[in-house]
Amino acid sequence: MHNIIAAFQIAHKTNKKVVRIKKTNLNLEILNILYLEGCIRGYKVYSSLSNLCVRTPPVSFIEIYDPVGDYTLYSKPSRPVYVSSKDVENYLEKNMIVLLSTSKGIYSSRQLLKLQKQNNNKNIGGGKLLCSISLM
Repeated sequence: MHNIIAAFQIAHKTNKKVVRIKKTNLNLEILNILYLEGCIRGYKVYSSLSNLCVRTPPVSFIEIYDPVGDYTLYSKPSRPVYVSSKDVENYLEKNMIVLLSTSKGIYSSRQLLKLQKQNNNKNIGGGKLLCSISLM
């Protein structure tokens, strides 16, 4: 998570439109959420199938196109930050998207509230606050 946000912040400062990060299942899950929320224009996964160069191991990476918004990290491995579902609603009022790690996976704040409405407004609960994205 920290690698993605750091890459987005560097790309924003240097006006780069394409960001490359290491391919992991967690990164793919987060990028899928960011794409559905409109925070990135798209991404493409590259897998290294041939080992032509002896010195460098094959590397799989992801190219991300046009990240938008201002990203803020909250939870760190040494200091997790937890929020309730009511706190998530407050972020939506501020025109922010929040990424949460729950027991059922990683969700955006909009996805969590949609899930809550599908369950007849049953409180789904909160989770560990990963980051917030303030849309411009």
